[in-house]
Amino acid sequence: MQEELEEGSCSNTSTTTNVAENLPSLKGPSVCYTPRGTKEFIPCCHPELKPTLGMLFDSLLKGVDFYKQYARFGGFVVRLGTEKRIKDSDKVYLKYLHCNKQGFTKDGETKAKVSKKDENRKARKRTINRVGCNAMIGFRERLDGKWMVYVFHESHSHNLASPNTMNFLENVGNLKLGQKKFIFDNSRLNIGPNKSYKLMKEHLGSYDNIGATLNDFENFNRDLKAYIQEKDASMFINNLKEKAENTEGAFFFEHCMDEHQRLTRVFWADAISRKNYSLFGDMITFDTTFDTNKYSMVFAPFTGVDHHAYCIMTDQDPAMKVAIEKVLDKAKHRDLEPEEFEIGWQSVMSEFDLLNEDWFKNMYNIRNMWIPSYFCDLFMGGILRSTQRSESENSFFTNFTNQHLLLVELWFRYESAIDAQRHT
Repeated sequence: MQEELEEGSCSNTSTTTNVAENLPSLKGPSVCYTPRGTKEFIPCCHPELKPTLGMLFDSLLKGVDFYKQYARFGGFVVRLGTEKRIKDSDKVYLKYLHCNKQGFTKDGETKAKVSKKDENRKARKRTINRVGCNAMIGFRERLDGKWMVYVFHESHSHNLASPNTMNFLENVGNLKLGQKKFIFDNSRLNIGPNKSYKLMKEHLGSYDNIGATLNDFENFNRDLKAYIQEKDASMFINNLKEKAENTEGAFFFEHCMDEHQRLTRVFWADAISRKNYSLFGDMITFDTTFDTNKYSMVFAPFTGVDHHAYCIMTDQDPAMKVAIEKVLDKAKHRDLEPEEFEIGWQSVMSEFDLLNEDWFKNMYNIRNMWIPSYFCDLFMGGILRSTQRSESENSFFTNFTNQHLLLVELWFRYESAIDAQRHT
């Protein structure tokens, strides 16, 4: 039965208190019958969680949150209903919330709607669950700015979820701040929402103790990516700027934009990396073959070894040769290939009739840059293959990255990877 209380006749006032977290769940709903003999179900919950006519809230948002908390412990899901606004104004003064099983589905209507442009795409079918439930609550703003419960229908025309099945209700949204942080922190280690859900189960003992579903974990991860994607580049650069400001210049970075103000290149080095380069920058590998984000931007780490004659391994990149000779004038540029000698080369060229092939001619002309016998006096730090150390470094970063990352995600994972490397 729907009850109403006119404004001003309320003698029972209350304020919202967040007591739900400290209260255990009760058993299933109680059953009642209407004068017509229809069976209805009343949520069973602690009095502190149950709305009452005349209850006051400091804002509409607090009232809505209170009712959603009541629904979570009562075993149903809330659907936002209609609202009324002051004439010629956007100010809301009346708001209704319903059980999500309120109303009925029209004949022939389904939830699998497809837009015209996607007519060829198969729509996902969903269960239609409206059964004409009348459970609802109405909030009205008073003259003093507080919001009052002026109508409240408590009973439902359908059975309610038990405490053990509440976590599996659609759109309950049970993720707490700690769970969201757990998902985000795991993502920095290349651990997705599915594995995070299983890890939390092991930590808490059972899936029932998580208080959320796998879909909740996946949806949070999806929504977080969608939020970042809209401002990915700007957030990435802002992170670098904040890092530089917080370290008083010890962290260095530069970036380039194209004519459309799109980010094209970024270089950065933190205080420890810069210090390490001054101490162990005698031999450096540089490899530009590692894709790590959804924009196909190349991740190119500089990897140092130890104190030896300046030598930089660049995997046969002509542009890098020019840049290194200009910027690092003390460096010796060496492109690495398999260990072979000149006599063996001539023998292979003759045997396979390759003497007139342009590519092999060019490789022979630069043999002093890749045949070890031409620079055997130069200490190579144990590197005799073109990408041995770079590929080892790339293999390490692969544990933290993938080719579908946003720039912000790449940054956080890079920091985690470097931190792990420095503490190994």
